Amino acid sequence: MNATTFRVLSAACLTASLAGCAIAGAGAGILGVPTQTQGSPANGSPNPSASGSQGPSNQVNASKPVDRVDVSTNNLVIQAGKTQKVTGTVKYLDGSQDSDLKWASNDGTVVTINETTGEIAGVKEGNATIYARAAANPNIKSAIINVSVKPGIVVDLSVTVEPSEATIKVNSSQQLDGFVTNSSGKSHANGNWRSSDEGVAFVNDQGVVRGLKEGKATITFTSDQAPSVKGTSQVTVTK
Repeated sequence: MNATTFRVLSAACLTASLAGCAIAGAGAGILGVPTQTQGSPANGSPNPSASGSQGPSNQVNASKPVDRVDVSTNNLVIQAGKTQKVTGTVKYLDGSQDSDLKWASNDGTVVTINETTGEIAGVKEGNATIYARAAANPNIKSAIINVSVKPGIVVDLSVTVEPSEATIKVNSSQQLDGFVTNSSGKSHANGNWRSSDEGVAFVNDQGVVRGLKEGKATITFTSDQAPSVKGTSQVTVTK
């Protein structure tokens, strides 16, 4: 090999060596080759293509699992035009509980209810169902209240029994009549009869009193329209 050939071969080897160093040292910036992490732009900001799409993440329902919903009553009778509050409790699987409920009526023409306070209002005579659901998870558990709305009562309503006093003999009978009186007038009423002393005077469901022994008894009539309003008659039984 002559000197000229040796110089050509040496130059070729040097060029090959430098190229190999540039490739091997690219990660460290050797020979001025700029470094860049795959999947990241040169300015260091994240590259969305490196980890796939960065769209909205799945939302996880953070509410606690509900075990059951309890309510203060499952059956309720209310008068039209009157209100009444019901309460409830949400019980969770972890043992905790609260009263964070959402209320709803299946027929607002009969019964309405405040969604958050649980105050029921009777609208008209009829039947409806109230639903109590956990506010945090209303589609999981619920409780129901069956509501019956009765006709409203006139404020000035009173109940009377006629006659208000009666004297009967032992083994004889007397018919008593119960009346409801209000601004619309006076009318017979359905209701319940009771004697304060059934050993002296017994009264049947039709208001007929029978004397059993000497003494006095108070006969009370309670109208179905107004259970809190009563009328009485004082009965004396003689020989």
